[in-house]
Amino acid sequence: MICPSVRLVPLALFLAAGCSTHKPEVFSTEAFDPTSPFERRFKGNSGTVCEAARRALLSQGYLPGPSGERQVTAAKSFQPSEQEHMTIEFTVACIDAGDGGATAYANAVQTRFELRTTPNAFGLSAPIIGALTLPLGTRAESLVKTGAMTISDPAFYDRFWILMAVHAEPELQDSEALSARH
Repeated sequence: MICPSVRLVPLALFLAAGCSTHKPEVFSTEAFDPTSPFERRFKGNSGTVCEAARRALLSQGYLPGPSGERQVTAAKSFQPSEQEHMTIEFTVACIDAGDGGATAYANAVQTRFELRTTPNAFGLSAPIIGALTLPLGTRAESLVKTGAMTISDPAFYDRFWILMAVHAEPELQDSEALSARH
């Protein structure tokens, strides 16, 4: 005679297999497409191109962060609702192409925060009477990071590249005028 619990083993295995749905790995969607929206070629050297990126971001209210001659960082904050806060952190790296031009590589990360409220309480613990917790009637609010993702929308980057080209033109004209004087 087969023990009743042994008969349940195949059923348990079948149910367990149904619960283990395989989620695709995040990296499996990476295309490594040569027509990436994250890069664009410009006339001028890397310093001139990064200066155009810096000016484009400043013109849209982005707060500059630590930057160098060949890299620009900037961030902008948004508050879509009373309970929600978002930031976009922009990084642009500029690399000389060797033919009088440079390539700019841009990456923007959107980070989402939510306002969370937690009640404050006063706790007292004594060995004889145990623990006693009393609510204080006040609440503490804090922003909690709920997610972050790279913005991958090509239209978002196209708008940035167009504005950057507008800011690159005067910069290129200034550098050409300076080189003509010397």
